Order: sequence, then structure tokens, then C-alpha cells
Amino acid sequence: MGTDEDLQEKIAKGDRVLYAKFSGDEIELDGKPHLLLSRNEILAIVRE
Repeated sequence: MGTDEDLQEKIAKGDRVLYAKFSGDEIELDGKPHLLLSRNEILAIVRE
């Protein structure tokens, strides 16, 4: 979840993060797709 300590307190593994359609950078790490987002690209955090 990056190095932003404030965001690490607000977003937990398993949370759904809403972002705009063309936000972030897509990368592949160990054969798995990941999306890198900056703080200002996060629109909402949804918890169940």
C-alpha cells in the first residue's frame, strides 16, 4: 500500500477503493496485475 503512513491508517487490505476510469498506472508484479494510484486519484473507500 505504499509508503504514505496516513493512507496506511485509512485503507486496509480488502477495502474497495473507487477511482476514475483512467487513473493510475498499471503494472505487473510477480505475474499479478497492480494499479498504482496517487493520493489525489482516490475518490472513495468502501468497507463492507
